[in-house]
Amino acid sequence: MFIMLRIRHLAIVFAVLVTVTGSAALAPLAQLPPLPSPSPESSIEVTVTVERIRALEDMGPNGPRFLVEVAAQNTTFRSPVWNHTPYVYDPWSVTLAIDDHAPLSLTIHLWDCASGHPVRCDLSPKTGDTTAALSVDILYDPLTGWWTGDDSRGDASGYGRVSGCDDGSIAAGERDAELWFSIRQQDEDGDGIPAGMEELYGTDPAVYDAHVDHDGDGIPTGWEHHWGYHPCTWDDHATLDPDRDGLSNVEEYLTSLWGSDPLCPDVFLEIDQMEDPRGEPMLVTDSVIEMLTTAYHRRNVLYHVDDGGLGGGEIIPYDALTVPGQLNDLYRRYFLHHDPGNWRQGVFRYGVFINRHFLVDGHAFPGNGSITDFSRAGVNCFQISRQPLRQKTLLADQDTVDFYTACLIMHESGHTMGLYAGHPPGCDNQFSKYPWQIGSWLYRHYRSVMNYRYTYHILDYSDGTHGPRDFDDWGHLDLTFFQPAMD
Repeated sequence: MFIMLRIRHLAIVFAVLVTVTGSAALAPLAQLPPLPSPSPESSIEVTVTVERIRALEDMGPNGPRFLVEVAAQNTTFRSPVWNHTPYVYDPWSVTLAIDDHAPLSLTIHLWDCASGHPVRCDLSPKTGDTTAALSVDILYDPLTGWWTGDDSRGDASGYGRVSGCDDGSIAAGERDAELWFSIRQQDEDGDGIPAGMEELYGTDPAVYDAHVDHDGDGIPTGWEHHWGYHPCTWDDHATLDPDRDGLSNVEEYLTSLWGSDPLCPDVFLEIDQMEDPRGEPMLVTDSVIEMLTTAYHRRNVLYHVDDGGLGGGEIIPYDALTVPGQLNDLYRRYFLHHDPGNWRQGVFRYGVFINRHFLVDGHAFPGNGSITDFSRAGVNCFQISRQPLRQKTLLADQDTVDFYTACLIMHESGHTMGLYAGHPPGCDNQFSKYPWQIGSWLYRHYRSVMNYRYTYHILDYSDGTHGPRDFDDWGHLDLTFFQPAMD
């Protein structure tokens, strides 16, 4: 039961107003031009915020050295170089001004400078390996505050996020990466809604009201405007779920500060871990969460993990052996906090690392049910027993421990998304664990973390392209499966 997107408070800001100028050769870093000041005759300033960057495939043993390049108003602007990290969360900003309200184009390039000779990374849904096919072209409309082009509202990768995997070549040696950004312009009241749109909505362009719910539908003006809803027309946001991820628009709004997208599937997971009386480090590390995030983001499932930064993620008291009924008690005590109406149960899955379970090393279950309820809707929890995993990794290095931990989390998370024993046939097949078993041969093409043959070898679900008796996990994920069935 899985889908994790770690929520970071990232702000890599570039303020940019731009016109596509095509590609330019990357100059030596020492020769990069200084950032320009806004022109005095300009009437509007626009800010492009690059929120984070992630390598979606292995870019070498030293990791990438990312550099962002933005072509704007016949000028190229370049970020600093982020050294040897596949995940960038540091801020960078540049601000430009425009002279009027004409549509504004911008091109974003991402470079890997690790080799000393900068190489372009793939951010684009376009196919091919030309400069234009790897870069991102955006058309921003200052009259509405919205943009289109290689990123638009409702596209596969999410609004304000571009991904090199969207061309169908996932981790195929193109240096696939993702880049998150937003574009915000100067306006009189500072609420981010252009004056013309305020007049259209009937709101006051001189009064900050992004937080006001004018139509009483439970969601304020700023969120509705950004996602294309009319802020003064009532919508049933409590039931609307356009991306079919099990989160209503109200829940998407409640999690918006954590990067949720109402038009692109989100998965939220809270992980609690049992304390270790010997002082052993916790198994769920930052590295584990980053590996999981990359695996889901390649497939445009936005993954958010709460391991302590989103109101959950607790260290719970040690218990040597967890017996029947105790997992449900942990769910009620540390996830619901004894509140049956806790809003998090409609948003988060719940994973808990215990010391040892009396029966199985790991399994998924409904928080209000039992281990036997694995095939019905409402499976929103899982447990992973720490001691069996520690024994398996007794002589392993930290990278291996992290990889095994991530694999187990992804496997158990799959059960909260409608993949369970026998569905498909290669999932949790007890006769697929060892090479001499018949299931290991029959389902050898089912290359999924859900197949016991590959649980500790593949951090991925299958896409169904590997041969006979394979199964398209990704195409059949039911992200609403963790929600209890409606009577």
